[in-house]
Amino acid sequence: MSRTSDAAQIIGSTRSGAQFALYRPDRWNGALVLYAHGYTAPGDPIHLPPIDNLRDQLLGMGFGVAYSSFSENGLAIKDGIRQTERVEELFADRLGRPRRTFLIGTSMGGVIAVALAEDDPEHYDGLLTVSGLIGGTRGLVDYIAHIRVLFDVYYRDVLPGDFLHIPAGLNLERDVIGPAVQAMIANPQGAAIISQLVQTPVPFANGQELVTSIAQALALHFIELDDLLRRTHGDSFFDNSRVTYSGPLPAPVLADLNARVARYRSTREAQEFLDDYYEPSGRLRIPMMTVYNERDPVVNGFNEARYRERVARRGHRDLLVQRSFPRYGHSELFSAQEITQTFSELVARAGKRDRDDDEQDSDSRAVAARGREAGVGAVR
Repeated sequence: MSRTSDAAQIIGSTRSGAQFALYRPDRWNGALVLYAHGYTAPGDPIHLPPIDNLRDQLLGMGFGVAYSSFSENGLAIKDGIRQTERVEELFADRLGRPRRTFLIGTSMGGVIAVALAEDDPEHYDGLLTVSGLIGGTRGLVDYIAHIRVLFDVYYRDVLPGDFLHIPAGLNLERDVIGPAVQAMIANPQGAAIISQLVQTPVPFANGQELVTSIAQALALHFIELDDLLRRTHGDSFFDNSRVTYSGPLPAPVLADLNARVARYRSTREAQEFLDDYYEPSGRLRIPMMTVYNERDPVVNGFNEARYRERVARRGHRDLLVQRSFPRYGHSELFSAQEITQTFSELVARAGKRDRDDDEQDSDSRAVAARGREAGVGAVR
């Protein structure tokens, strides 16, 4: 099936606990948008992403839409890849096989979408990321880790625990954000030093943004630490044992910092986990567009530069169009209209690459094989 005049909606869940939503509009144009959502804190309930406005605009443009909650929260990149593949299979089985498939990934969903596109470029027609983690998991993890260990140098005993240990029963606002912000306001010199280091390109245009960006990194560390340690089987996922912290600062300041900062060693297995889930290669074979804020305290702009460099090394820079917005904030600042306007440009760049029936059958089998382990439960 490639076109229909019948609108349809299916909300359900898989045996693994992932919720899914499938939408086919009236006058379907035969194309499907797979949406991969961003990070959800490990302690939050499993839930579908609140993208009603974006979904409705895409449906109004004639596109089918499918997305998943994933079956787990936290740094669930592996599961996000699997569940995004799974909802495509479900859409094909229940609402009709699409002739074209596009990916949209927001924040952490950006690296999920990139992983899918790099792994199976013949299966997708275009990719859009919104404040996407496209530079890879390792870069973000290292950035946050550097912030935490450097903060402890200049604001000793302000935060509970250390980089690898956080006591149980703490409150994020009371025990982390509040004390950190107060300490930086009282003594801004430490925050200023951190912002000048090569290892910590903190996004800011004024003092308030500087404090907010550092506090955001500390909050992410607090929220994700236990989940990430579980995924690395308790091994440190951060290695600064041989890092020489550098930047446009006086030599005595750098020498003092490098002498006092806590050092950690990672393991090969932990680093392999970060590489597998996921370190982009830059093997881009389909049109890709990105939108991002120049000063993003959650997914720093260096992600865009890193992916651009990797794509350029592969000789496919012409496939990548990046669009920055001169403002401070993360993906929540992007309106559904801004996203769909860029998506329309992506579709135009992708042209018409409808697959023939043989290719569709082959693609369907490939998706089914990838998604078998996530069985479907009863549809609600």
